[in-house]
Amino acid sequence: MIQHEPGPDITLLHSSLLSSRGIRHAFTTRRGGVSPPPFDGLNLAGSVVSPAGQSGPMDGPANLRRNLACLLEALGWGDITPITARQVHGGNVHIATEALGTPPEADAIITDRPGLAPMVRVADCAPILLADSRGSAVMALHAGWRGVLEGVIKNGITAMADRFATPRQRILAAIGPCIGVDAFEVGEEVAGPFEQRFGAGVVVRGRWGPRPHLDLGGAIVAALGEAGIASEAIDRCELCTFAEAGLFFSHRRDNGRTGRQAAIITPSTAERPPEHAGR
Repeated sequence: MIQHEPGPDITLLHSSLLSSRGIRHAFTTRRGGVSPPPFDGLNLAGSVVSPAGQSGPMDGPANLRRNLACLLEALGWGDITPITARQVHGGNVHIATEALGTPPEADAIITDRPGLAPMVRVADCAPILLADSRGSAVMALHAGWRGVLEGVIKNGITAMADRFATPRQRILAAIGPCIGVDAFEVGEEVAGPFEQRFGAGVVVRGRWGPRPHLDLGGAIVAALGEAGIASEAIDRCELCTFAEAGLFFSHRRDNGRTGRQAAIITPSTAERPPEHAGR
């Protein structure tokens, strides 16, 4: 269950599962920040412009920098450096050992370095935060329907298990807010592959019209299970980014003219277990 945590100016969400292990993390909402409409307020996009062919406002880099500073201040993470990537809806995983000037092309970011914080940005796609139950290795993962089919979840968990010697039974996963099944109408070119991969239960037909609808969160739970994550180690938020306009940005609801919320996580500062020593 994802719990609301109101701050003085911004509202954050936290996973009770990750919090119970002392793992520092947050899912942001749009509340707070300094960005003007239609990006109001805590827009954390890498850059936001009006969609191609449309005129209208743009959110400037100064606003984005201030919003990120507001988030880190609210979290009390003054000594933490966020690590982001150029998200391409693919299956690439980046192992972060230091902050890079040019973000890598990846949809999953993993680190075991205290002081670094993997962060992904979303506006209907699902943000997933994963961690070793000791908090020694953590991952932020961007999961849209393309990335799920590309295997980004399996790739990320495999990389965490192999690179940091993390047993899969010790990995915890928190799925943040994403577009809900009732709002996520898709074509057969999307529904068919999901049914073949995860079973008919992730696609709903005939309930909201003639076109199928995809349960993105349900498909992610299934993908996590396929990758070896136990159901009791998965925390899923049921809030819908499309429906909750006061809380979340939504690419589909706002026709692309919108900001991005984020999910961020950082390793424990406690002494790492022996298998991580020297990495």
